[in-house]
Amino acid sequence: MAGPVPIGGRLRRYGTSYAMLLPFLALFAAFLLWPLANSLYLSFTSFDGVNPAVFTIAKHRIRGRRVIFLMIIASMMVSWQTTLIPNYVIMRNLGWLDTYTAYIVPGLAKAFVLFFLVQFLQSVPNELIQAARVDGAGEWRIWWQIVLPLLRPALAAGSSRRSRPSCSSSSSRSTSPAASR
Repeated sequence: MAGPVPIGGRLRRYGTSYAMLLPFLALFAAFLLWPLANSLYLSFTSFDGVNPAVFTIAKHRIRGRRVIFLMIIASMMVSWQTTLIPNYVIMRNLGWLDTYTAYIVPGLAKAFVLFFLVQFLQSVPNELIQAARVDGAGEWRIWWQIVLPLLRPALAAGSSRRSRPSCSSSSSRSTSPAASR
């Protein structure tokens, strides 16, 4: 009766069958794991410049704050197809073609994500930030230890929205017979 582990000469046959799996494992890593890791990296690194801007727009009284916010909302009306060629020309002039930077930089400030995060931060009580200031916290410490942990759910929702392509050009009408009645 043979045990679960092959004994003797039969072990060599198993070695060759595992060697046959190596090309499959390489393809698995190349076509599934690398794109997954790349998407996660691009989704989470593209919020680095957006978060402090959102905090400034939502919680600081600066001149032109409402104008900046209205410009963000107005930019939501411009379709991505309109900005495709100008973005390409800019990336070519900067020498960023075929780089990750050319993908990250234009997507740093998606208007919907900025709008969503500003609205979320306006729901955070001002007293919480004022209490941190009274305790002697600076702006970066308030951002890092108070606002950013509160912003995590919105950042998770914003990163999923940011990583998906825009579907604003698709029709919202239903073609089912029940909807036409």
